Amino acid sequence: MDNMNKLSINDQPTMLDWEAHLRAQQQQDHGPPEPPQQTNPYEGRVLGGAVPRDVPQLPPQAFTTSAQLLELVDKKVNVCLRDDKFIQGVMRSYDNYGNIVVKDSIEKIYSHAQKLFADVPRGMFIIRGENIAMIGEIDLDKDDDIPAGWTRAEVEVVFPLHKAESEARKEEQERKEANLARLGFVPEHGMEF
Repeated sequence: MDNMNKLSINDQPTMLDWEAHLRAQQQQDHGPPEPPQQTNPYEGRVLGGAVPRDVPQLPPQAFTTSAQLLELVDKKVNVCLRDDKFIQGVMRSYDNYGNIVVKDSIEKIYSHAQKLFADVPRGMFIIRGENIAMIGEIDLDKDDDIPAGWTRAEVEVVFPLHKAESEARKEEQERKEANLARLGFVPEHGMEF
């Protein structure tokens, strides 16, 4: 009681005083006090392992697994493949390996030297996850806009130019690899210098 006389209205009770007060109140109302319950730091566990409550969690956009593809289902996407192909279409499905199904797809082919591009209809397209370099959602408001400086042309015009540029890049890459091999650098399978 002496402690109560020294308190002002602005003082906060200590936790021990508050717990003692609750125990006394409970004892008076319901009989003997219940044993204190232990808090479980692993409450709210997730599959694959326990996560303590006080550990900060990553935001959903930080996941780099195939689960990240969920937000792209039924949206128009642009897929850049490892062999420099570009596929656009509506992503309909994916699996846990990152394989995707793209509906109403078109392949974009480019001639960078002439600033020309063409669209090749591909229909339903299944892409293996290991071949995807990058994937992103297309802004439908800007989808029909042609980039500044580029011109749409017929496939018959763009394809030979695109093929010649691809072969020139491949020859340049082989020349680089040969020069580096003479210096003792040998790339691993699928690696580029």
